[in-house]
Amino acid sequence: MASELEAHFPTRFSGAESEKLLYYQQQQKRLLAQCAWLRTEEPSYLATVAEVDAWMLEQMKPQIFDDGDVRNVLTQNRRRFGQLCAALSTMGYPRPQELDVFSFHSAVDFVNSKSQKSN
Repeated sequence: MASELEAHFPTRFSGAESEKLLYYQQQQKRLLAQCAWLRTEEPSYLATVAEVDAWMLEQMKPQIFDDGDVRNVLTQNRRRFGQLCAALSTMGYPRPQELDVFSFHSAVDFVNSKSQKSN
């Protein structure tokens, strides 16, 4: 079904949208199997639930914590924090990395709402 939708509506059901559709179809399959098991207590429905659970677990991509990898999540977070601090500095917040947590998040919210209003 996903390929048919992708063929007829390529802008809506290609790439990431197609993956989302498949994920939701699997969730629907799991939920219907659970409902059928509750109604009949047939063990084959539990097997379907376990099969879908295994598929969903396989789809989850773990974060990378290897120091030698450029996709290391800790390094990326440090870089993003530095970029956020640089953006706050340009918006008039001197040394944003030294702000307490509440003040930092308040500044981020303020700058975010200010930029949304200007767009």
